[in-house]
Amino acid sequence: MEKWNIPFSLPPGPQIFLKAETLKRAEDILNQNHISLPFVAVAPSAAHIFKRWPVDKWKELFALCSKTQFVILAGPNDHFTLEFNTFPNVTNLTGKTSLLESAAIIQWASKVISNDTGLLHFLEQLDKKTIALMGAAPFGFPSKPHTIIIKKDLPCWPCSKHGQGPCVNPEFHRCMNDISAIEVKQKLEQL
Repeated sequence: MEKWNIPFSLPPGPQIFLKAETLKRAEDILNQNHISLPFVAVAPSAAHIFKRWPVDKWKELFALCSKTQFVILAGPNDHFTLEFNTFPNVTNLTGKTSLLESAAIIQWASKVISNDTGLLHFLEQLDKKTIALMGAAPFGFPSKPHTIIIKKDLPCWPCSKHGQGPCVNPEFHRCMNDISAIEVKQKLEQL
């Protein structure tokens, strides 16, 4: 818009306002699971595999940040998150919250790390400090100034419209595999 001399700026956040009863349900879920503030909310899932940071990378991050409390938010079919249950600093709420309850838990979080998924857009509208791990898809990039985008520039990018593949890189899923746990930890500390 600016190239046509139309002033443009993003409206200030937050732009989603959750009902008090939803925030209270989220607070109850946090209390029932013995989650205290501050914590980092994590959205490790996505509809398509090429938008997901690999499970081993998440596990490496949880080990590197052993003094940080993480809360996993994912849907009931995201069984891969069971692998995170071995970390004492991780509370796994996979399948235990509705979408709005997840958004309310995010509201309580100090920071968030998310793949390119629906919750990422909630994070932006809730005005949360966020690390966005972006993979195969060219659309849906966050736009708030306090969101740190981690994306690898590869000649094969984008490989698909929504991240459904196929991966054409000789190093399978390189767009997400090249994002290191150390890099995410450093960005988390910057937030």
